[in-house]
Amino acid sequence: MREDLDPWEVTTFVEGRSVVVKPDGEIDMYTAPNLARALRNCADGHELLVCDLSEVSFIDSSGIQTLIEAAQRDPRLVIRDPSEPVEKLLALSGIENFFRRIDQDGTGPR
Repeated sequence: MREDLDPWEVTTFVEGRSVVVKPDGEIDMYTAPNLARALRNCADGHELLVCDLSEVSFIDSSGIQTLIEAAQRDPRLVIRDPSEPVEKLLALSGIENFFRRIDQDGTGPR
């Protein structure tokens, strides 16, 4: 069983015409299923499904796989404000351009 040294939380909220899923903490093999569930449970009817990655302190391959699967399942998915650990793993994995992105101010997607 995992002892949470880094608290984990995922929140979902509506922001204009978008629904935002915002994980906070580590995305790893233990927490990635929670993120996947949150992304799957977002109701239709919103223009974008935004995954705000600004508060992610660590991400491993299971987190990246969760994001890839979500993007393949739902073309509305964009990522916003990836933290430094997320950007590093995206670059190391060679998929930094795989995801559509939106800026914090709502410009994009790009």
